[in-house]
Amino acid sequence: MEITEKEKEAFKKYARFYHVQINAMINYSPELIDELSDMYHLDFSKENIEDYIETLQNMYSAMYKYTKSHSHIGTVYRGTSSREVSMLKKGGEYNQMLSTSNDYKVANTFAQRHYLDSPVRLDIDIGDATYIYMPEVLDNDIDSETINEDEILIAPFSTIESTKPSLSYGGVLDGKNLQSYNVRMSKSKNRDVPPLEDLDRDEITKNYSTLPDIAKEYFEIKGKINELDRYYTNKWDKTLTYEEYEKTKNEYTKRLDEIKSQIASINGSMQTYLKAAFVSIEQNIDKEMEKELNTPKEVSNDDLQRVNQSALYNISRINELLTSISGMKNSLHIDGIEDLESLGIDVSSTSKDANNLTLKLEKLEESLKKAKEDIESLNITEDTSFEDLEKYENILNSQSDIIHHTQASINYMSKIAIPDITREYVDDLKSKLEKKIIEEINKDEASLLQSQIDKNSKAYSNFFSIFTGKKKVASAMIRYCTAKMKNVQNRASFGSCNVIDSAKYYLQIHGDSSSFKDFFEKVDSLPDTLKTYTKSGAYQFSRLSESADVQTIEANAFAEETKASDNIATNNSFKSNLSSNVERRDINSDLSSLTSLISTMPKFSKGDKKPAQVIQDFSDYLAK
Repeated sequence: MEITEKEKEAFKKYARFYHVQINAMINYSPELIDELSDMYHLDFSKENIEDYIETLQNMYSAMYKYTKSHSHIGTVYRGTSSREVSMLKKGGEYNQMLSTSNDYKVANTFAQRHYLDSPVRLDIDIGDATYIYMPEVLDNDIDSETINEDEILIAPFSTIESTKPSLSYGGVLDGKNLQSYNVRMSKSKNRDVPPLEDLDRDEITKNYSTLPDIAKEYFEIKGKINELDRYYTNKWDKTLTYEEYEKTKNEYTKRLDEIKSQIASINGSMQTYLKAAFVSIEQNIDKEMEKELNTPKEVSNDDLQRVNQSALYNISRINELLTSISGMKNSLHIDGIEDLESLGIDVSSTSKDANNLTLKLEKLEESLKKAKEDIESLNITEDTSFEDLEKYENILNSQSDIIHHTQASINYMSKIAIPDITREYVDDLKSKLEKKIIEEINKDEASLLQSQIDKNSKAYSNFFSIFTGKKKVASAMIRYCTAKMKNVQNRASFGSCNVIDSAKYYLQIHGDSSSFKDFFEKVDSLPDTLKTYTKSGAYQFSRLSESADVQTIEANAFAEETKASDNIATNNSFKSNLSSNVERRDINSDLSSLTSLISTMPKFSKGDKKPAQVIQDFSDYLAK
């Protein structure tokens, strides 16, 4: 059966104006009414109550029709507070319209509003409870926020089958832990009500309209009890004996209990009437549907157009979802992943979660493509029989359910799962790349150190080097390079320095002599998303010939070298500098002191040479 325009209008009234009034009417509570009255104008005049009942009956009629023609919707979400959870007791009824959403993110937003209480998200399996998907019944009315909230509305008096804390972590909202509960519901089990025609609606609404005045007396009596307690407890009234206090309080309490009983009775009568109205609506709709089933029907152009439009709409939704899935799959592919593999970095273990998520997306994609094929196979023509058209509608409704469920899955994946996985994925790849760069620098620097060892070993083994002082210099250089190589081989990081910047600085120091250059060119061409810049600065590498750590090169080695060299022996300045260094026995030859010492030698002071080049020339000379 189709939802009528009158029924649709009832939902629009509810969404825009009546949702607070109707829910307050279904389960009247003086405290709740007093709390809401500050934000809403709650008018319970007899005329308004009649309007609320009529609106609610039209809503339930549409909800029952919708539920009869749609399959089980699965899990929906509600953002609320811990106070509401305490009311969701097993076997009890939810005595209000229950607003939920297909999108858990919307529920989280509503939970966040309960800043005075603990925020809670309910993950609800509505079972066979009566419900409706609001965006459909509102015809995508752009004036209604309900469209954006993806709202699922569950009928009043639905039974709470169970409420259990969820095992999964809900997250954090504004510094507060978001508790999560799994709730299972079903259709109302309290069907033992009188026939609707046996109930006097006029009398029920008339009595209900007196509740505001009754509630007024309710609060007056509560105020008197509180005042009495305050006066007696603080002994402000010295003339009030304990017996008088007890007697007065008992009179007030008795009257308060009478008022509570009166409110419960009036409210109970209203609930009985609404339940009876719901049962009557269900019975009438069931009869109409049975009558329609047994009555041969002709297919009208409106019927054909409606089904055809539904098919086109579902195909359009499927195409949108397929596009979204394609984009999500692409987002799981990290640019530059192939280049990382070419650098010898294992990416297989890192991509496991991303691959699993891709498989889930592919299953959703496969399901949507199958649904699209089923819809496109429908042969809707002017000759289509009513039975076939009805079968087509059932297929389309089934596809609509697939679309809704897929949309919910995509919402979760795109907003939570994919961002989390890709962030962890990229972070892990960055870590592996950083480790690989350090390994390659260590290997390259070890190779350069070994070259220096080999070079100085040759000078050390030369027979004449013992007479020239080269032997001691070569011995010191070999010991230094050997010690430095151990440090390099054990180096696992550059401390607080940025690895990329350190690699660039390393190349500035060692330049074209480094085999690391080709490797880093590949690294430098990687996308920035794979390179880390979270640290600042660069590790300070040093040239082997400029090191300040060669502390065992004895001064007399240079003295003996000067005796073997005519050029050095004639240079008085060199002798003067040498004698001052001999007194120290060992040279802490940092870049400035070692350069100034060697520059006094005529053989190495010619031309406009940089200090590094002067030292390198001298090192090469000693190795000959």
